[in-house]
Amino acid sequence: MWKTLVLTTVLWYVFDTLMIGGSLLIPLVLRSNLQCGNSENTTGCSCQGNVNCTKLENDDYLNIAWSVSSDFPSSIIAAILIELIGRKLTMAIGLTGTMAALLLLFICVSEVVTTFFLFLFRGFSIAAYLVMYTYTAEVYPTRVRGIAQSIGGLASFIGAAVTPFIAQVLFCESHYLAIGTYAGLALAAAIAALLLPIETKGKATMD
Repeated sequence: MWKTLVLTTVLWYVFDTLMIGGSLLIPLVLRSNLQCGNSENTTGCSCQGNVNCTKLENDDYLNIAWSVSSDFPSSIIAAILIELIGRKLTMAIGLTGTMAALLLLFICVSEVVTTFFLFLFRGFSIAAYLVMYTYTAEVYPTRVRGIAQSIGGLASFIGAAVTPFIAQVLFCESHYLAIGTYAGLALAAAIAALLLPIETKGKATMD
């Protein structure tokens, strides 16, 4: 049970780091020249302590809307996959896809393709995130379920508190280092999901 608790705590931390970080990261990526390998700071952030606000254009809002529109289809796909291949593998696939989508942002492509990569990033991460709610509720016995979920919630809060430093402060210093950090966290979480000792698919909830 301790192994499960440690691994689920790590997963909750990474999930909220990715989810909150993704919300902060998407507009910054779209407003930067990241997709063409340009190191020029066009995100509107200032690493010298001065705040320079960059106004989003209509196309930016549209691209952001497209990138987050993956939430609904990814939720449906996740609901189907957890009953076909199980909770652990569905989370691992979602997290691996998240990592791959982030690494694709390093490629020099057009803004449209970059938006598609962000669409994939959001979709894969949302799918894995939603499965985690199901898994946590199923894997723990009733007597400790509330405690385990509270520990996971605490890890989530810590992740949500830390992620702005990656998505905004670190991104301002280095686009690639910030995105690489998120990709590394997604890979670590995918491994953690595969190492979970219990697969809850088809099993009754423990009393």
